[in-house]
Amino acid sequence: MYYAERKGWHFLEKDGIYDGEPRDSAQAIVDLEELRKRGASYLVFTSNTAWWLDYYEIFGQYVEGTSTLVEATSEFKIYKLNPVSK
Repeated sequence: MYYAERKGWHFLEKDGIYDGEPRDSAQAIVDLEELRKRGASYLVFTSNTAWWLDYYEIFGQYVEGTSTLVEATSEFKIYKLNPVSK
């Protein structure tokens, strides 16, 4: 991230530290929106976290409805977040 001149955050996070798996879809959505407000423009799931999109079904639908899948492999999925509506 440093050499690409990008800022990255953990998802989910608390005070800049990874905070584990979401309790439910509602928590995941709130945390995603907080990151979006801070300027996040992409969301990346690795092969270790992509299952969240299925397990947290409402969250998965939310991600699909508020972002665009730009690339997916067996190792990762990258979503471009739509801008925050004002």
